[in-house]
Amino acid sequence: MATEKDYSISASAVNAVVESAEKIEGAASLLLLLEEKAGDDGTVTSSELAAIRSILESCAKDLNSAFQEV
Repeated sequence: MATEKDYSISASAVNAVVESAEKIEGAASLLLLLEEKAGDDGTVTSSELAAIRSILESCAKDLNSAFQEV
């Protein structure tokens, strides 16, 4: 019979998920700002998009590492 310990997730994995969720919320906020900027006939630069891509890539890497432990 499986015990509760068999299903526990490490603190580092939980932290990676929580931190990634917070980073993704931040990236979503940045995207909203860029949407508004673009809607006002402003130019969205490649560096602005690269910043968001970097955040999301970091989250993907952290989550991948966390789930390797599970």
